[in-house]
Amino acid sequence: MAEFQLTIQTPIETLFDGTVDSLHVKTDLGRMEVLPDHATIVGTILYSKVFARHNGQEEKFIIRHGSVSVDEKGNTTVLALEVHKEAEMTVKTMEEYLLYLGEQLKNPDQFNSYQKQFLEEQRTAMQQGIEDKSE
Repeated sequence: MAEFQLTIQTPIETLFDGTVDSLHVKTDLGRMEVLPDHATIVGTILYSKVFARHNGQEEKFIIRHGSVSVDEKGNTTVLALEVHKEAEMTVKTMEEYLLYLGEQLKNPDQFNSYQKQFLEEQRTAMQQGIEDKSE
């Protein structure tokens, strides 16, 4: 089966760098599947489960605030502020972070408009993540 190069990284670390058969991700424009020889594309990710299939196995990641890009050679890169392996995320840790965000947003005057928007988007992403984990 044909494969392509996938890199998943944050500003701090690379969580995956290898060849895969396919990649499933949800962007701001909807769900997409990247396969070998995919057309060049760039998408924005607010929150998404990402499924990378390789060697007959599937690795699952949770991505928040990032982008996915496929270059002219089919190399695919996911850059994100935050990435976790799905197995490491629990509803409890997500709920704790959601509570923290709620506390921060109780005093919105302490933040500029960009910071408020970021926190609100984080809250939306966490709510969606909890719903997805509960399914």
